[in-house]
Amino acid sequence: MKLLLLALILALTFRLVFTLYTGEPYYVDSWPLIGGAYTYAYNSSARILDDRFYDGYNNRWPSAIIITGLLSIITDIDPVTIGRLLGPSMGFIAIIAFYALASRFSSKLDAILATIIASTAGTLFVFESGLTKEVIARPLVILYIVVTLYFKSLLSLLILALGLVLTHHVSTLVVLAILSSIIVLNMIYILSKSYTLIPLKRVIISLAILVVLAVIHYYIVAPSHWRLFIELSDITRGSFYAITSLSIPAFMWFIARKPSLRHRLVFALVIASTFTIMLLLTILAPPPPQTPPLGLYVILYATPLILSPLFATTIKAMRSQAVIIGGWLAGTGSLMAYSAFSGDPAASAAIHRYINYTLYGVLLAYTVCSKRILIVQVILVVLAAPIIAYNIVEGTDPYFHFTLHYTDEILAVKLALKYGEEAYGDSKVWYIATLLEPKPRIEPPPLELKAKKPLIINRENIVKGYWVSGVLYGDPGEIEKLKIRENNIYNSGKTSIILKA
Repeated sequence: MKLLLLALILALTFRLVFTLYTGEPYYVDSWPLIGGAYTYAYNSSARILDDRFYDGYNNRWPSAIIITGLLSIITDIDPVTIGRLLGPSMGFIAIIAFYALASRFSSKLDAILATIIASTAGTLFVFESGLTKEVIARPLVILYIVVTLYFKSLLSLLILALGLVLTHHVSTLVVLAILSSIIVLNMIYILSKSYTLIPLKRVIISLAILVVLAVIHYYIVAPSHWRLFIELSDITRGSFYAITSLSIPAFMWFIARKPSLRHRLVFALVIASTFTIMLLLTILAPPPPQTPPLGLYVILYATPLILSPLFATTIKAMRSQAVIIGGWLAGTGSLMAYSAFSGDPAASAAIHRYINYTLYGVLLAYTVCSKRILIVQVILVVLAAPIIAYNIVEGTDPYFHFTLHYTDEILAVKLALKYGEEAYGDSKVWYIATLLEPKPRIEPPPLELKAKKPLIINRENIVKGYWVSGVLYGDPGEIEKLKIRENNIYNSGKTSIILKA
């Protein structure tokens, strides 16, 4: 129990560290939800699906807005404070839910060790520290699978399914993919092994409930947004990736009643090759224009998978373990492969979300592998975690340099919009401005200031340039000169508002 307590302390610490450091909400996607929560809590005439009062997107998956707003009303605490603490809290609950699932696979010790990795994996805690729709959905994803597999409660399934569908579209798609893959692999396992322990009927009912609610949401609540993300033709194309993913465990089960060391070595080679190719592509592939190369730093985020080829040689998943782990990895793996290789821009934008959900499946697999390797993997991840957290705090992390928000930045946005109806600013400024209005009038910064419109320059701009929609542009030195040359109507030392002289 002491080790489990340590895992939970680590989970909470790494998810709270950023907001405790700045005193403000973490992650850019938090601001539209907090702004929506203000409207929900304090504007009695605003209906949640009325796009005149909201941004027309986040209110179509309204759970995060409603939960934040209701907690604000109940506690009489402002939505900013609620939001900055709610995100990390939900990320922490996701870790508890993961342990509840992992502990049903193998020994308590193995489940705790895998939970420590989930608690300290950089790719997980940097997302689960902010208030986003996905963070609210993540514990629902895991709990929905737990209830489906281990509890006979139709009411619980209905409540969780409704909550999930109203929270996040990508997370809903993930559960649909996992459950579908579990059903298919269950059939394959019956054919190859002649027995299974999966409650097939309950899984089918669970899938059907989620499909019905998702279809209703697709056609009635958010049809235009869903169609931007996924069309029926995408499902057809994605099925080919699903068949490929499902063929791997099917091949392993059919070629041997009990996989030998030779089979496990082949499986390990596939894992090692896939991991190495993806890592090299991430390090060496040309990044988007004007963004810094990712380089070897990506290894810090890939640390939880470093020893995955070794794990593959020791895996001992049987019966329900094999079906559930295989279904999880095949389901999320097919989504990840489709995102990476289909050329679909909407899908590729979600690949990091699929990677994170796939990692949870990998950690489930770790619970039925070598304990010695698992301990070494835990040590590696725990050592990498504070390095990632420190670099984000210092603003030197190449991926998440824009996710911290400071009080002077928020004040600058409020002052700039109070000074005029419009302002210049990067995406970070735009997101903060959604606290004030759902569709802020913030334009991307020009390379040369000409209009009499305030330009907000934050601390990242004079180090890395302007960050707009994931792309960096503008020479930091020139931005610094611009800051000195023009009129400063606000200057905190780190954040400025300037006007054309």
